[in-house]
Amino acid sequence: MIKEKDKLIGKLQSENEGKDFIELNAIQEKSVVEVTKKYLFPYCQFIRNADVLDRFESSNSIGKLIMDRVGVKDIICSNFWYTYKHIVRKAIKQQRNICHNAIRCVFVIK
Repeated sequence: MIKEKDKLIGKLQSENEGKDFIELNAIQEKSVVEVTKKYLFPYCQFIRNADVLDRFESSNSIGKLIMDRVGVKDIICSNFWYTYKHIVRKAIKQQRNICHNAIRCVFVIK
């Protein structure tokens, strides 16, 4: 039920912004999460503001890095990024929590 609400909210937001909404694909979502955790997280542990996620055109942006690694065609870049940028944010947060918990376990044991 929550996923359905999130999907509906995403569609409404994309309609308000005038952007097309791409349906989330489980296989594509998994590859985006893997690329985020493997290639992006070592360089970017925190997303400090929403503007960082909104940019995808410049060569050193988070969006461009993810789309190049996943292999997104130039035609659907903006639609893809506006659909999957929240998945990238959640994946960075999950990886940060995994690292934090591992460090906490080491210090709590001692």
